[in-house]
Amino acid sequence: MNEDSFFHKELLKSIDKSIAGEQFIKMYYKFPLGLYILNDLQTANEVYSHLMNQAHDKPSRVFDIYYDCWLYLYTKCAGNPNSKLHYEIIMNNKTAPVGFSALPDGDPELRATAISMICACIEKDRKTVEETTEYIFRLYKLNDDQNNFYFKMDKQSSLIKIFHIDEERTHVFRTQKARPMLYSFSLAVISLLYAYKLTVDSKYIIQARKYAEYIMRNDYRNNYCGKSLVAISMLYDASKRVEYIHMADSLVHYIKQLTVANGVYKHNGQIVPLDRLSEYAIGLKYYGIAKNEGEDYEAI
Repeated sequence: MNEDSFFHKELLKSIDKSIAGEQFIKMYYKFPLGLYILNDLQTANEVYSHLMNQAHDKPSRVFDIYYDCWLYLYTKCAGNPNSKLHYEIIMNNKTAPVGFSALPDGDPELRATAISMICACIEKDRKTVEETTEYIFRLYKLNDDQNNFYFKMDKQSSLIKIFHIDEERTHVFRTQKARPMLYSFSLAVISLLYAYKLTVDSKYIIQARKYAEYIMRNDYRNNYCGKSLVAISMLYDASKRVEYIHMADSLVHYIKQLTVANGVYKHNGQIVPLDRLSEYAIGLKYYGIAKNEGEDYEAI
């Protein structure tokens, strides 16, 4: 399996511009960054431009700023001035205690704070990085004596432990009914390691290793493995600890088991959403950098 050519071909095959509006945005917002990583800058820009011309329905989204975080990452990498527009939208979800909420005026949570912090690191917005670091460190400390991991804090900086069962996935890691949101930990690790690159402060690596334990201890065979591969590859590159490259190798082996038939992608017999193709391609890029040590993340 030539991963780059496979994922490039599948990304191109999957683009359907007859789909419009919010549905097109939902399906393809990760494609520009994936195509950029695969060195197809022309198609990346075409998909991005098409995305920006679609009518959106932001009130219907459960994770309002997630789209803009991905589009910020693409535009910043590609040198598109729209990165400023996306970054301003992301900053609108900054809340107190200083973190980020998934929706405007919501409670700050780990996944929204972590992916926003990644953007802040790349923007070299040190003030926001310092503030969000406080949130990510504090959240971990508050969970240290819990028998679960709670993703949200209230305005008094206390863990939110009471929530409706239908919303459990956004509040707690070990769930009763919903699929565990393991990727929150991957985003936390990535954000902390980007903060380390920005500040060269070893406290970020130490905290990243703590969050990475949730990835290492849990089953990686899920369609979040692209984000996990980015996190673990970066952690190996920063620490050179052998357990991380072994985990990264396992993640790559799992990604290579992806099957496609009649335009449907599957892992373990489960359908994989289209946007994961971009995540897999990005994860493999970071894995290659960690293994070869000849390129830097800044080159992406």
